[in-house]
Parts: sequence; structure tokens; C-alpha cells
Amino acid sequence: MPFRSLEEFWPFYMNQHSKPSTRRWHFFGTLTAILFLISAVFLRWWLVFFAPLSGYGLAWYSHFFVEGNIPATYGHPFWSLICDLKMFVLMLTGQMDKEMKRLGKRPVLQVCLKMFRSISGVFWVFNIMYQPSSCFRTHFYPTNLSILPAKTMVMKANSN
Repeated sequence: MPFRSLEEFWPFYMNQHSKPSTRRWHFFGTLTAILFLISAVFLRWWLVFFAPLSGYGLAWYSHFFVEGNIPATYGHPFWSLICDLKMFVLMLTGQMDKEMKRLGKRPVLQVCLKMFRSISGVFWVFNIMYQPSSCFRTHFYPTNLSILPAKTMVMKANSN
């Protein structure tokens, strides 16, 4: 897919970095690359070789093992570098969440919490139905712990 400008590539790039942990890995990769470049200028010139290794290494780790996609660098190396630096600055200044909202990306944490609540609700109902005595040990819904004994009492009353 050919991109003609940064404005066209930026939404695609952010879609490839939808998880906050992927963006954090990129941030630390870019930070270590910058630190290696500064060290190469002021200390030892050969430290410059560690800049791309650390920067791309941490970023690519996040794509393969966190995000589960192929790095955009493979198809668009120039645009990816520019967008990585833009993302680094946005994270450094605390404006990344605002940018994600502007692009219409939903924070992944909210999606995960919603999925966890629905899955844990199924397990909670399963525990009540098949193991009423174990429902006191479940802690899926901390806000609903006050109603656990009441539901158990209803279950016991109905089973008699």
C-alpha cells in the first residue's frame, strides 16, 4: 500500500501499535537508541552500532510477541522511523492518549476489562450453579461480594 504523506501513513502506523505495551517497548527502544547515539558522540564511536540494534530490537520484539503483527518498518522504513520519533515525542510530552482518541482508537485496557468482566461473570455463574459452596472463594466481582452470601442462600433454599 503506497503512502504519499505522513498524514496518510500515521493512522496505519498507530493501528499497528494499538496496544499500550507495544508503544512502551517502542519508547524504550527509541530512548536506548538515542542514548547510544549520544554515547557514541561523547564516549566511544563504536557505540553507534548498538543504536539500531537496541532500537529495532525492542520495537520488533513488541510487534512479534506483544502486538502479534509484522513491523511496519519492513514495508515502509522511512515513514516508520518518522512516525516512531513522532510517537516518542507524543509519549514524552504526555499527549499519546489524546492522539489515540483523536484517531478513534479505543484504549485496549477498557476492552480487556470488559472481556474479563464478561468471562469472569460466566465463571461466577458456573460456580454458583455447580459448586455453591465454592462461591465464597471466588473474587471475580469485588463490588458484588456483598451479594455472594445472598445468592448462595437462595441456591441452598431452592435445593431443599
